Amino acid sequence: MNTKATSKQKRRRLLLTGGRAPATLELARLMRAAGHEVFVAESLRAHLCRHSRAVTSSFEVPSPREDRAGFIAALADILVRQRIDYLIPTCEEVFHVAWGRKTLSEHAQVFAPSLEQLRVLHSKWDFIKLLEGLDFLTPETWRLQAPEDVLDVIGPLAAGERLVFKPVFSRFAAKVRFYTAGEDTRDLPRPSPQEPWVAQRFIAGTPYCTYGVAREGRLTAHAVYPSIFTAGQGATIHFQAIAHPRIEAWVSRLVAALGYTGQIAFDFIETSEGELYPLECNPRATSGVHLFRPKDRLDGAFFGEASEPLRPQAKRAAMLSLAMGLYGLPSVRSLRQLGAWGKAIITSREILFDWKDPLPALGQMTALAELWRTSRREGISLLEASTWDIEWNGEDA
Repeated sequence: MNTKATSKQKRRRLLLTGGRAPATLELARLMRAAGHEVFVAESLRAHLCRHSRAVTSSFEVPSPREDRAGFIAALADILVRQRIDYLIPTCEEVFHVAWGRKTLSEHAQVFAPSLEQLRVLHSKWDFIKLLEGLDFLTPETWRLQAPEDVLDVIGPLAAGERLVFKPVFSRFAAKVRFYTAGEDTRDLPRPSPQEPWVAQRFIAGTPYCTYGVAREGRLTAHAVYPSIFTAGQGATIHFQAIAHPRIEAWVSRLVAALGYTGQIAFDFIETSEGELYPLECNPRATSGVHLFRPKDRLDGAFFGEASEPLRPQAKRAAMLSLAMGLYGLPSVRSLRQLGAWGKAIITSREILFDWKDPLPALGQMTALAELWRTSRREGISLLEASTWDIEWNGEDA
């Protein structure tokens, strides 16, 4: 692993949170390859970054969902003791970091937006309202706060019309439900003021995901990839970079309007007529970071050293091999799809395994075992367990 920095590049000491995520491991490797020293703070005892050669030290901190004040105090202590220059949150703990921003900023630069901005972007209702106010094209969306609201939305539907239901605060499409007019309604959600949902008109088209980095309203890195192979109906597990100037222009316009600083990602649908509909925003690191390689120098996007948006090379591909076997192959329904799956397997880089840094891949079963124990204890799915202790669901600031 190249850890040399040129004489003109400043070597920084970085603290990443969210060491459980493959995206964090990727970011740690990219930062280390650029010559920076990387530390990781994580509330899970077993996580992907723990034994990575890219990480100088890993620290166990309290769960921010269960002890937010203790989480912030632990981070502040690490910032001081390790003389950290930048704190970069990567997963949903970014909301808790933003909550403690005033304290943390006394010791290091915090690469995250305000909690107020995060709340609007994370809410599937407020995000759409924000875009409407800025004259972006949006899918028709209803807020649901009672079971009667659900009946009011599905009542006028014509035969064959479809809706998508999802909680206002959710992730990985874990609870998304599709409904076609005339179907049984017993599985539809029962929203409440405490747990509101949204209903969105279903839009057919090609799904795309993005990953970006922005500083003070300027987009400094951006990647776009189609969502073809997914884990269930949610997270994408294979990533191939494409150039899509209209999507990049859309993201640039929004981050400029917000004066946004931080990592940010979006899900889009593009119709056959070329209309571009945003579905939701993930104001954190996502799998698009896997499309960047060391020679792209993604670190420059974080530190204001990129004069124009950094982009991954078109057609560069990466994948989660284990997930492609568990979810991708069973989803194949035709010889054409089987060919696409096979081509993806042959031409894509495995995300976790790196000959120069093999321990994270070898230790992933240990990390999965800890998530499995959480899923059993809380009675939730393995996917839900992956964020259970760091989630933020609109709690008061």
